Amino acid sequence: MPIKTKDQRIQAYLEALVIALKGQDAALVQDALFDAESHFQDALEDQAPSDHLIDAVIEQYGSPVEIANYYIEMERVVNQALYGATSLTAEKQESGSRVSIFKCQSAYKALVYCFVQLPLSIVYIAWTVLVGFSSVVASAFVIGLPVLLFLCNRCVTSRSLKDA
Repeated sequence: MPIKTKDQRIQAYLEALVIALKGQDAALVQDALFDAESHFQDALEDQAPSDHLIDAVIEQYGSPVEIANYYIEMERVVNQALYGATSLTAEKQESGSRVSIFKCQSAYKALVYCFVQLPLSIVYIAWTVLVGFSSVVASAFVIGLPVLLFLCNRCVTSRSLKDA
């Protein structure tokens, strides 16, 4: 059996990873390939590559099937967290239908928000104006009145000192 070079072994690993990720989103495959290639380059950067070292790095990183399963699981978790979707493939299959909008729960939420946003914004603006106006009036009395009394008191005391 001919001895494979470092690049050939890494390339074979990456090809096996692509096969394990077949049917997944292209961005997911690209991320997995980039991460694997970066890991191998970093691990083998300063050392003379030997078969034993390359095998150790591949074993440490994991088999292509393990890595593919990890990326698929992480994609599922991220989609669940971001979109509330358990599977994007089911949504892609339904998206072609003409009545798929009636099955989409987020469309109903958006419709309710559309009708609620105008009255809510009117209430929020009215509340801000009411509270803002009352704050301005209250600050005139709470801050302005004591300052006015203090200045008037100084004027009266300074006149009485001039008269005396």
